[in-house]
Amino acid sequence: MYRPRVPTTAQQVFQATRILHLSFVAASLMYVLVGEMIRLLVEDFSGGGFIGLGDEIWLARAGIIAYALAFTFGSRLISDDSRIAAMVRQEGKADDVVIAQGLQTALILRLAFTEPIAIYGFMLYVMDGNRLDLYLFAAIAIVALFFFRPTREQWRTAYRDASHRYEGVSSDPWAAA
Repeated sequence: MYRPRVPTTAQQVFQATRILHLSFVAASLMYVLVGEMIRLLVEDFSGGGFIGLGDEIWLARAGIIAYALAFTFGSRLISDDSRIAAMVRQEGKADDVVIAQGLQTALILRLAFTEPIAIYGFMLYVMDGNRLDLYLFAAIAIVALFFFRPTREQWRTAYRDASHRYEGVSSDPWAAA
């Protein structure tokens, strides 16, 4: 039976988080690739997608833009501190790995709210056949994902803050390595 290796250091969790983040960016790019493949392989697709929404497309676009704005800015409210506190409560202890897992969880939640922007753009493209939807919403998602990328500086700041609140947490997990 295969058992994935559980990260045992904050650095391993950070690397896994970076890979996860890049996977979300790659998925957003993949929607563009699949959309272009549909355009090339499906006869009569250029004539308006599979449904052809007509003027209602603008209402759908406005809804997705509102979602993108709300969740891109709203997901910043998912604080690292609240996720760290939740992980500490769940684990019953505080150490570097638990703090890293809290930071990772906060990022996963942000990614989960951001990627649907690209998915909805892909759906609009499939329904209406307008490349604007495919590329615009993928670009919005990728830009938002850029702002949510995990950086060592962000994590160092979170560790410095956590080291003041919890015993057993180093102020810089990279310094200990």
